[in-house]
Amino acid sequence: MTTGGILVAAVASVALNTSYVLQHSGLAAGPVLQARRPLTSLRSLLRSRDWLAGAALGYLGLGLELLAMTLAPLWVVQCVLAVGLVGVLAVWSRARGGVAARTMVPAALLLGAGLLLLALTGAGGASGIVAGPLELAAVGVAAAALAVAVLTRRGLSRPARHGIAAGVLYGATTVGLAAVLSAVGAPAFDSGTAVAGGLLAAVTAVAGFCCFQRGLQAGEPIAVVTTMTAGMNAVAIAAGMLLAGATGLGAAAIVAQTAGLLAICAAGAVAAYALSRRPA
Repeated sequence: MTTGGILVAAVASVALNTSYVLQHSGLAAGPVLQARRPLTSLRSLLRSRDWLAGAALGYLGLGLELLAMTLAPLWVVQCVLAVGLVGVLAVWSRARGGVAARTMVPAALLLGAGLLLLALTGAGGASGIVAGPLELAAVGVAAAALAVAVLTRRGLSRPARHGIAAGVLYGATTVGLAAVLSAVGAPAFDSGTAVAGGLLAAVTAVAGFCCFQRGLQAGEPIAVVTTMTAGMNAVAIAAGMLLAGATGLGAAAIVAQTAGLLAICAAGAVAAYALSRRPA
């Protein structure tokens, strides 16, 4: 089951990361998106063929990601998505004549190390989320508070702020969707968890969508996508570890999982730093 989930997640990663490039292409040629004028902004998106193609591919990737989460643990799926991102970033940066491929090596090594640690300690674990409405509500509140803190931080550029905030919100979306899948697949359907997970996923997905689209339009897509993915992985993997129920892991395995999570977050930070230094 886990092997099948990894393969599905790999296809999802290609679809999702390619969709980001297409969406940026459509956004770059359109008017500036404004939260104060949502209908006008939405009409401008729907008139862009590139953005529509990217959005369709992205939703296909999301569907495959959900399928992968039924076959493999949440953090394993997120790690595979992150591995795919490194490949897309390397190809994109070389095609654009930007950051040399060698600058992605540290990020790739950190990502590989994190994936290995998580695979050794968590790949055989349960794929579901064990959480009730209160825990899911706490995830939503924490994600919203963190996103607001990032968006109002003065020391970051606007694209970076929107990218990180979108990642935090999308990470909470992933947790909500995983909770819904767990509630539906449980021996006794848990309606409370299903509703709470659905609400968490819906609200954070809309907020994350607005932040991400604005970030893609305002900045270099490589850096925006990298920061978004780093934030999403940090939230989704950490929540997956905390809410996946009893695993029977010892202290050493827990330390290894924590080190794996930190390595993945560090990979996103290293890649974002290297790519953000690309000359305009």
